[in-house]
Amino acid sequence: MPLSIINIVLAVTFVYLLSNRKSLGEYKIKVLLFIVLLNFVVELVVYFVNRSDFKKGSSWIYNFTLPVELFLYGVLFKRIFQQQWVTLLISIASWGILIFIAHHYFQKDSFFIFNASLYTYMCLFILACVLYFFIRLFIKDYFHINPLKQFYFWLSSGLLICYLGGFMLLTNAYTLFYSDKLLYDDLKILNLFLNIFLYLCIIIGIECLKKFKVHQIQSL
Repeated sequence: MPLSIINIVLAVTFVYLLSNRKSLGEYKIKVLLFIVLLNFVVELVVYFVNRSDFKKGSSWIYNFTLPVELFLYGVLFKRIFQQQWVTLLISIASWGILIFIAHHYFQKDSFFIFNASLYTYMCLFILACVLYFFIRLFIKDYFHINPLKQFYFWLSSGLLICYLGGFMLLTNAYTLFYSDKLLYDDLKILNLFLNIFLYLCIIIGIECLKKFKVHQIQSL
């Protein structure tokens, strides 16, 4: 049930972004369209794999898409940060995920095992970008402009809430699954709502982008 719901949410978000691709292009954030498309495709694949009762499960599929998602978010945040050392650090960190991929797949019988270390790395990467955004927002004294009118404020808020919650669940998913199945199921439902919150924030951010163009931060 949750997977079908997230598929619908992602489909609606993708169609919305596609219909507003002109605004995304003007603000140079078309990469957001590919992020949502990637998540829609992977969740659809996961849904059908689960429906087929594949013995190896479906969580291993994320091992191949999380690195791409991390790289695309890196591109998105490099667009807003103007310091060269920050953009360089984001680039290095984006490619650094290959270390976790290599380490995982050099282990025996690891192909169908979810790479929790990879997801933890992605969570820390996105949370670091988001927190640095809020720090720069404060240092630059941009709060005299209503932050609720800014696209990156909504995106960063959605990512902060979503990946804090996801970090709590998925980094301990296997331990919870075997030790407390009820808590695992509850946290999985919570993670669904956190993802819905993220995509809602993205839609609100795009609406702000269209209605309050003069209030948008171009660089930090």
